[in-house]
Amino acid sequence: MSCTKFVIDSNILMNSKNSYYAFDLLPQFWDILRQHILDGNILVIDKVLQEILVGEDELTRWIKTIPSDVIYSTRSGNVIKGYQKVINRVASSGYYKTLAVAEWSQEKIADPWIIAVASLEKATIVTSENRISNLKDGNPKKNAKIPDIADEFNIQTIDLFQMMRELHFKL
Repeated sequence: MSCTKFVIDSNILMNSKNSYYAFDLLPQFWDILRQHILDGNILVIDKVLQEILVGEDELTRWIKTIPSDVIYSTRSGNVIKGYQKVINRVASSGYYKTLAVAEWSQEKIADPWIIAVASLEKATIVTSENRISNLKDGNPKKNAKIPDIADEFNIQTIDLFQMMRELHFKL
């Protein structure tokens, strides 16, 4: 079993529900995922929970089965300090437009919190986001992406399939 902890992005859960791992096709995927969350191998932060709870579908019903004491709270002082470092990095890098900083600064946006928790927990981030090509000073982008900012903090990002391999998912 892998010793690595994983912090999961909401897009992984949403994309899984909408594609390969639809609840009616592979319910065992959701059972295995839930068990890894309960075991502490996969961290679901409260901000991701909030993004999921916006909807009212199978994913919303499923995530509500995760006990609240297992959901990772972002309210600790260390997580908040980490979040501030992430936002400061996005703002000061010169790679992003003011709009990107404003978006990532919204309380409802989970991305900077995911990075803060991953940094604190020395965890790997699982996301379907891709790095921005040609990210360089002098040509600021309107959106920040988790993999680019995670790189700034030496945090590994992987996709769902790599996490499934590392956790030995058997469907």
